[in-house]
Order: sequence, then structure tokens, then C-alpha cells
Amino acid sequence: MLFLAFAVLAASALVVVWFWDTHRVAAMCGVLAVYVLIGIGALWRLRARQRDAAPPFAATLAELDRDRAWLAGRSAPEQ
Repeated sequence: MLFLAFAVLAASALVVVWFWDTHRVAAMCGVLAVYVLIGIGALWRLRARQRDAAPPFAATLAELDRDRAWLAGRSAPEQ
């Protein structure tokens, strides 16, 4: 992932250098727009995954509830 990030950074620099003499500001704005769109997409995807995910420690809490129920049944006085 680190090297992929370096490749994206190098590609961005290449785009800006390529258009440096003619449209440097437009090239920088284009690269910025692409990064903003990628960031918005990543945040949207993260929020969707968080909304669909189980609450943290759900399995552990369920196991503790089963243990509590088992212990409550064992400690009940026998008749």
C-alpha cells in the first residue's frame, strides 16, 4: 500500500509537471479534484460499512450474557 501511495503521488507530480508551462493551475486543480473525489468516496464507503457492521464486541457480550444466564441457573436454590 505504501508503494501504491508513492506511485499515485508520482503520477500526480507527473501530471502537474507535464502541464507546468501551459496550464499548471488547472493541472493542480484537476489533481486536487481527483483526490477530493477519492476521499469523499472512501468516507462514504467507510460510513456504509460502519452502519452495516455489528456493534463492537457483540460476540463477547453475547457470550457473557450466556455465562451470566448459566451462572444464575446454577446458583438458584434447589427445591
